[in-house]
Amino acid sequence: MVSRKRCVSVRLRERDLERLSKLSERLDIQTSDLIRFAVQRLLGIFMPLINEGGSARARLATLLDQEGLALIRQFDIDSPTLMTLINECNANVAVTRDDVDMLVLSAIAPNHLQERFLEIAGIDCEPGEIFLAFREYLRMKYSPAEGQTGQGTDDMAPQSPPTAPGAT
Repeated sequence: MVSRKRCVSVRLRERDLERLSKLSERLDIQTSDLIRFAVQRLLGIFMPLINEGGSARARLATLLDQEGLALIRQFDIDSPTLMTLINECNANVAVTRDDVDMLVLSAIAPNHLQERFLEIAGIDCEPGEIFLAFREYLRMKYSPAEGQTGQGTDDMAPQSPPTAPGAT
């Protein structure tokens, strides 16, 4: 199989280019190979958002991971856009507007998530546990009923909460 590559132009900050060059030098690889690796990783992470046949659950789980929340923050993705992205697969289970709104809050204003979560879901929890409680709420709400097949049962398993924007 012949691998066909196309040349693309990408604008990067000078500092980012220096970092890429330094890392590729330390790894003894070409900078272009490092960039291709990064693009492939990104596409792998967000594959459920690309696949037309993907489930709403898989798309929601992808957005709940740290990279998904970073994507929402970085590009300031709003609730209507996420509603379309998550539910466009015509799945039997559609994620509600309230849940998508809370997802956006968890990405851009996590300090407001607890109040909204209590208002919508009626679940009160400690501030440090809000993201895990929210994730568990979504997992329980959108998990397939017992006996159903076709959707994984662990694609929304609880994970560590994301770091706050700007935190290291």
